[in-house]
Amino acid sequence: KACCRPVAVGGGAAASRAQPQCEARVGFVRRVLEVLRGVLSPVDERALRLASTADVNHLRVAAGKAVLVIARTENAAVTPDLFVSTALLVHDAPEEMIKKLQHGIIRHGLPQAYAAPLALTVIDGDAAAQQAARDALGTIIPHVRRRSAAFAAASANNAASSSANSSGGAPSRSLLTHTAEYMLLYLVFLLAHHPEMPSKQEGTEDAGRAYHPFQQTISFAVSALTAGTAGEWVPASCKMMRQLKLVVDAVDPARSHGVYVLSDIALLVLHQASHQKGWDTGPFPGQVALPRAYYTLQQRHAAGDPIEAGGSMRVGDFSHLPLGYVLKPAKQQAGAAIKQHGDGHQQQHNRGGAAAGARAE
Repeated sequence: KACCRPVAVGGGAAASRAQPQCEARVGFVRRVLEVLRGVLSPVDERALRLASTADVNHLRVAAGKAVLVIARTENAAVTPDLFVSTALLVHDAPEEMIKKLQHGIIRHGLPQAYAAPLALTVIDGDAAAQQAARDALGTIIPHVRRRSAAFAAASANNAASSSANSSGGAPSRSLLTHTAEYMLLYLVFLLAHHPEMPSKQEGTEDAGRAYHPFQQTISFAVSALTAGTAGEWVPASCKMMRQLKLVVDAVDPARSHGVYVLSDIALLVLHQASHQKGWDTGPFPGQVALPRAYYTLQQRHAAGDPIEAGGSMRVGDFSHLPLGYVLKPAKQQAGAAIKQHGDGHQQQHNRGGAAAGARAE
């Protein structure tokens, strides 16, 4: 890492020596990540002929852990597909990956994006794994908040000492990227690329029941983010979710519809939590800087399908929610719903509890 740090003016020979070292390091990291990408790629029959399923899974988890170690100092080199592949290992080895993600964020400064995979434990319906993830988030989120506060304080000191600064007081783009809530942008991307994410057609059936496991995953994350707060970061979270209507998926544009649906679901979850607790949902004065490797900005808002044939396209909040969609109570397990969706069953779920206060129109 030191070889890539800027060399002081006048370094001369030192600068000329550092440049080749830096380039060699970057090349080495790329080659290692390429090997790990191959290990993390979907398992084929050839791999299973050469090794047992247990051995293959062990190798994949080891590769994921290696990606997390590299991300400590070279996170920019970890591409979105590697992020997703590593995150999905939470399904295969929840105990190991939860501990590794928690350790990486708290002890080695991994970005808050790596907290998003912990919410995937909801999809499997494993109560022990969910509790472990909840406990981990209970330590990760306060740590990220302290880290964010330290960054904000340092930025304020720098701004105060600079006569050129004339900010009107609104939170800057860079400050928002350090908040714990910024993990929601990565969670939406991760779920949009999840292998169980329903297609657009499947999502419109049965009032969007196929999205319920993903909604519960988002609800799990929002609950962890708002626990012990007065909802002060809800407006920023809502603005981040609204901003996703101005993007396309930078990796696979075909998955953009899933991003829009999930952002609407997240807004619904945030609005329901705020309604129940009397919190404000906006507006938020700051600007949102999106991770460019994951999302590409476009010039206009994404529009959802009209309610009826010949009608106007829907825009704004909840524009992409399936008609009649309501939130699923947290007490029902998401894992069972995923299995039923994958098997093609069409049984009705006992929704139980109170439905969401907001509804797509």
